[in-house]
Amino acid sequence: MSSIHIKPGYSSATLLHFPGKGHETVHRTVSDLYFQIREIPHHNYQRNGDDLLYTHNLSLADALDCKSVKILTLDGRHLTIGLD
Repeated sequence: MSSIHIKPGYSSATLLHFPGKGHETVHRTVSDLYFQIREIPHHNYQRNGDDLLYTHNLSLADALDCKSVKILTLDGRHLTIGLD
């Protein structure tokens, strides 16, 4: 079994090309293999070109009080972001 490394920044416009790794039959040349990247929507994160946007709902009282926001990153880290 083989694996494909998906690098950060790949988008739905990314087409991965592997020459000579496709279907193989007798008396024919080996075809090329292509993979089209498909993005899966996320409830907090959204892609905007090369930028990653995070959406977090908070109450007006928390915003006025400059409370910190705790977020879970895509790689599983917990971050505390100050609003001051």
